[in-house]
Amino acid sequence: MNSGEKYLTFFKEQWVLLAAILSPIALIAFVFWGWQTYDGFAASQRRMKLALIDDQKDKVDRDLSAQIEKLNTELTAVGEAQDLASLTKKEELQQQIDGSKPDYKEVIAAYRSFFEKHSKAAEGRIAGVRVAQIFMAAGDYSAAKDILALIFQDGKLDLFYELHIRPMYAALLEEIGEYQEALQELNKIYTTLSTVDGLGSTVRIMKPKVLYAKARIGSALGDSQIITEAVDLVTQSYPMSEEA
Repeated sequence: MNSGEKYLTFFKEQWVLLAAILSPIALIAFVFWGWQTYDGFAASQRRMKLALIDDQKDKVDRDLSAQIEKLNTELTAVGEAQDLASLTKKEELQQQIDGSKPDYKEVIAAYRSFFEKHSKAAEGRIAGVRVAQIFMAAGDYSAAKDILALIFQDGKLDLFYELHIRPMYAALLEEIGEYQEALQELNKIYTTLSTVDGLGSTVRIMKPKVLYAKARIGSALGDSQIITEAVDLVTQSYPMSEEA
């Protein structure tokens, strides 16, 4: 065997050994890449579906705006006439304007279904928040509470939810008189503000507001200790805040 053949044989042996070592790594890398690709594709599909529901809601809002604009045009056309027929017409038109409300039934069903299917994904939680906001705007606080409770049932979420959505949830609980539950949510917000680094001015702005809300709930509960602790913290730690 000449030197060239020896080199070729050595190279083949080394390549077989290298392939044996790298094959499991390559397989793992391929599986990971495939999972990442699928996960990215699935997230993209969820975003597209959520956007379609958002468009559906926007259409309801546009249709309502167009309806109100038409009624206002008719109201203006009646003018300043004071005869009985004109006054009756103006009253009827004004009642229609005042009673105009968006029909979100299909939108709510779509958001809710999407949320239930994807409650662990970011897009699903966004759908949940949006349907909760619709309920709150309509005064259906119980339905809004049920949705928000499901969003937070898995514990702590990312900062957007902890610092923007959880305060909304706490305020809702306070609004419907569930003070102990509201207090628990406020304590979670305060803990997040106290333990997460890099929040800067967010802490200075939000902490006194959370403490003020705790004092307000303490008053509703008749708990002087909660009130005193919250007020003392605001005045001592945040004397320049609006709440001090």
